[in-house]
Amino acid sequence: MAPLKKIKSPIRWLSEGNIHLTVKFLGEISPSLCGQIEKRLLEPPLPIRPFTLVIRGLGKFAHGDVPSVIWAGIEANESLHALFRQIEQRLALLGLERDRRDFTPHITLGRNKSHADFAVLGETLAAKAATSIAECHVAHIHLVKSQLTSGGPIYTILKEIPLAPA
Repeated sequence: MAPLKKIKSPIRWLSEGNIHLTVKFLGEISPSLCGQIEKRLLEPPLPIRPFTLVIRGLGKFAHGDVPSVIWAGIEANESLHALFRQIEQRLALLGLERDRRDFTPHITLGRNKSHADFAVLGETLAAKAATSIAECHVAHIHLVKSQLTSGGPIYTILKEIPLAPA
């Protein structure tokens, strides 16, 4: 994010501690449903072994030329997609709706609500569209509560859910 932050723009960059990959967004749920989700994800254990994600490339979700989200991409990974399918199946048993859109894994780096000139930022994103950024070992997932505040979101880990032993 360092090179992107140097470019003058109204993008609100996430703090380092808030950077994450969302596998399934649940929205507003009751505490009792949250407990059911925990149980459904823990038992039986998720049958996905730990795996490595490759974070590659920068891009944006945009409305025309105006970006709404700046993201880092995730290289295609069958284990991640299998994890997504497992979560979808288990939560559907609780009556939670399956995602209507295709699963497009990415890591949100910043958000925008302005209509400024984003030409320099766009050029930088295009130049880094295939850049290898990092690798990340995944051995568990988190069930996370998100609280929106004027200073940005506050994330609280409610439960760590391990992947299958290697």
